[in-house]
Amino acid sequence: MGAHMESKESDDMEYISMSIIIVVFSGLIMYGLLMLVFLLVV
Repeated sequence: MGAHMESKESDDMEYISMSIIIVVFSGLIMYGLLMLVFLLVV
């Protein structure tokens, strides 16, 4: 059971890091799209 709990904890850490990467990546994409629209409008 101890090893199972340990692997669960590492899975949670991996999930958290993946979600952070996804949020940062989507934020960069949104920023890029906003800049592109701004350049096209101006």
